[in-house]
Amino acid sequence: MTYNLGISGDTAEGILARFEQESLLRMFPGEEEITFIFAIGVNDSVFLIDENRRRYSLEAFSSNIGNIIKLAKKYSNQILFLSLFPVNQEILDPIPWAPEKAYRNALIKEFNDEIVKLCISEKLELVDLWSSWTSEDSVKLLPDGIHPDSLGHEKIYYEVQNKLVELGYL
Repeated sequence: MTYNLGISGDTAEGILARFEQESLLRMFPGEEEITFIFAIGVNDSVFLIDENRRRYSLEAFSSNIGNIIKLAKKYSNQILFLSLFPVNQEILDPIPWAPEKAYRNALIKEFNDEIVKLCISEKLELVDLWSSWTSEDSVKLLPDGIHPDSLGHEKIYYEVQNKLVELGYL
């Protein structure tokens, strides 16, 4: 059984607050090991223009991700993170629907590097979307600058599927 527990605009802090309850409600006696797939971080990296700072510091983000990992490890060894990927900064600095905020690729890259670092130190698997989404063509898959269109989601799907098969999770 697969559940998408993503919430638009959510942050690592939001996932941390609801992770255990959401997970426990979906674990059934006799069920094989659950696989957790996390795609989080871009919203944490948002830049607050008026305050001239990130929404979350890199340290706070790292702590939240570390705590999510600790909770996930209580229930499974099958933990997979998706790296972040660049956005179309020309469209999103500032964000049209939230002009007091901006997405900036340099900040997203810092948060991505933190996810990679944590995955290495915790010996967790990672789907490296950053590398595959840095080409010019990938921007075309983000019609609003940040959210993938159907072809973009298909691209992510196949990368995740290939990793799950490689790991023997599928």
